[in-house]
Amino acid sequence: MGVKVSQNEWDEEGHISLMNNKELIKIIKENKFKIKSNIGNSIFGGNSFFDKHITIFGIMILLDSIFHKFKSLCSGMIISAEK
Repeated sequence: MGVKVSQNEWDEEGHISLMNNKELIKIIKENKFKIKSNIGNSIFGGNSFFDKHITIFGIMILLDSIFHKFKSLCSGMIISAEK
């Protein structure tokens, strides 16, 4: 399940887990957590280049709305769960 990350990658990237949304949801449910929310974030989030270019920023907002609907297009997930 997921992709193994080398020690070197871990040291450089930090808190990284390379698995898809289905795998992560399965692990959460197997550990008896209840999913409160499950949203995706786009590849554009947190990039200062887009913040400085208003036209591109507008396009980014439009794409974000699409990415949130189709998790397979997202570069990351934000999942809120509780026991």
